[in-house]
Amino acid sequence: TAETWKDGRNQRAAALFVLSGGPPSVLRMVLAKNDFPADVRPLLDGALAYVENRQKDAERLLSALDTDAMEPGLAAQVNLALAQLSANSAPDKALERLRRVMLDGSGTLLEEAALRLAMVLADELGDHDRADGYARLYFDRYARSVYAGNFRARFTALYVSRPVEEADKTVALIADAVERIPL
Repeated sequence: TAETWKDGRNQRAAALFVLSGGPPSVLRMVLAKNDFPADVRPLLDGALAYVENRQKDAERLLSALDTDAMEPGLAAQVNLALAQLSANSAPDKALERLRRVMLDGSGTLLEEAALRLAMVLADELGDHDRADGYARLYFDRYARSVYAGNFRARFTALYVSRPVEEADKTVALIADAVERIPL
């Protein structure tokens, strides 16, 4: 009912639903059948743009939001989306957003996704120590995850590309990071 969508919690839940993998058709229908206040539309429209892969619209709408004022779960989801959108154009800003995802979404799939992307971005920026720390955190917390295979492939590709002059250090870091991976 229209009354349901006047509650801010339900509005935020609709955005969180699609950002978490729910079908965009649901949010599209809700937006078509209800009038939302102007201050709510950027979140809803931004979430829909993100899941529909309209990246410029999503980044414009979502980046205007104050994630510090949001519930931690929603803030983590929005920051993860923004980090993914800005990973190529502004990797340093994406890393800051990922750090916030790790804080707001600690112990969740959001943190896991943030660690996977953060390792790659930190390494691309030449901050190998930071990338190593993210790799270690990932293996410590998520070695048994269904996504760990993908991470191991990224991890391997990243470390194979490290400079030959640092081979001994790299091998030691790999050994330390993967120590807790189950056989």
